[in-house]
Amino acid sequence: MQYKKNKKIKENKGFTLVEVLIAVIILAIVSVTAVQGVSMVRKTYASNMIKTEAVAIANREIEIIRAMVFTDIGIKNGDPVGILDPQTTFNSFTVTRSVSWSSGSSNNVKQVKIVVSNPLLLNSVKVITEIIPSIMSIADATTTTVPATTTTVPATTTTVPATTTTVPATTTTVPATTTSTILVKFPAPTNLIVVSDIIRLNNHHKRTVIISWQKPPSLPPGTTYGIKIYNIYRGIIIIATVVPPTLTFTDIGFPKDDNSAYTYSVTAMYTDPHETESAKSNLVTTVPIIQ
Repeated sequence: MQYKKNKKIKENKGFTLVEVLIAVIILAIVSVTAVQGVSMVRKTYASNMIKTEAVAIANREIEIIRAMVFTDIGIKNGDPVGILDPQTTFNSFTVTRSVSWSSGSSNNVKQVKIVVSNPLLLNSVKVITEIIPSIMSIADATTTTVPATTTTVPATTTTVPATTTTVPATTTTVPATTTSTILVKFPAPTNLIVVSDIIRLNNHHKRTVIISWQKPPSLPPGTTYGIKIYNIYRGIIIIATVVPPTLTFTDIGFPKDDNSAYTYSVTAMYTDPHETESAKSNLVTTVPIIQ
């Protein structure tokens, strides 16, 4: 009887102090890990929001500058001189502007660089574009020359008895006529922007970049050439072609975990006999947002 009573007491015994301590420690570790995970997610989200705003600010600065008069594009007391301030700060973002003559352009193409920084950004956002005067473009010059024409009237001799009269030969020369040179201008696409650049973690870190642009200004009246294709450049390499009237492109050709910054530009190929390629559009530089 006594044995059964002791056995019942032993079965009803609760947790020991060591077991309780171990359980508390495990619970504390799990709680700290969860809190750190939530904190990291919040920091990543905040950083992505700041980066998105910085990219928007940089693209807006570029569009404002592209809308300016060409002679006004420059830094105050800089070379080229203009009306832009070298640096401004608002809402914790610092915008740094620089303008220089593009190399090899004979001082007719300006390169604009915008850098947007924020204390919470690990890397600043940089956007670079080239701007040309609105009247500049690649030209196909055609010159027609009419060769000189010479007309000779033969000598005429009239004989009267005892009188001889000779009319000397007459030479009439029509000078060479050269028509004026006709320039056919091939303008470039305009207002290239980055619509989005996203890396989706839930899709095997797949990166997608979407860009869009506006078609080039109209050709001179009487010119019948159209646009055959648009060439898409990533850096200095053509990565794709787009057939009009499409004015957007989606780039998915990236290695896994690629978060590098890339610069894009677009040109137009015309249907003239030489299939002339226009100058490049403005340049846009993009960095991905992780989602």
